Amino acid sequence: MTLQNMDPVYFLTPIIVIGFSVGLVLYLRLRGRFSAWVLLTSLVAYGGR
Repeated sequence: MTLQNMDPVYFLTPIIVIGFSVGLVLYLRLRGRFSAWVLLTSLVAYGGR
């Protein structure tokens, strides 16, 4: 598949999702409502599914 006939939605969707996720984690960390323990627990739960 060449870049000329590639749908931009398929290209932008992962970038938007990653940006939203990282932004949410940073926002919650700055507000003090999100600890490293919560992040570690969620990553273990996601990896163990």
